[in-house]
Amino acid sequence: MARGRFISKEITLDKKVNSLSSPWSMLGFTWLLTHADVNGRTYGDPAVVRSIIFPRRPEVTIDEVEGY
Repeated sequence: MARGRFISKEITLDKKVNSLSSPWSMLGFTWLLTHADVNGRTYGDPAVVRSIIFPRRPEVTIDEVEGY
């Protein structure tokens, strides 16, 4: 079984990704993909999402993640 996910370099050209509200939201989206299950589902609670994708970035708040 695979231990991770492959994110194509074409994600940098994606219109929807590039229309996200900030660079942090773009980074958060791509990093959250790596935590998705086989059906593409992931956590929805902003506090949990913040803790798994930005554990070492205290400047990224739960409220900001909720806005993303």
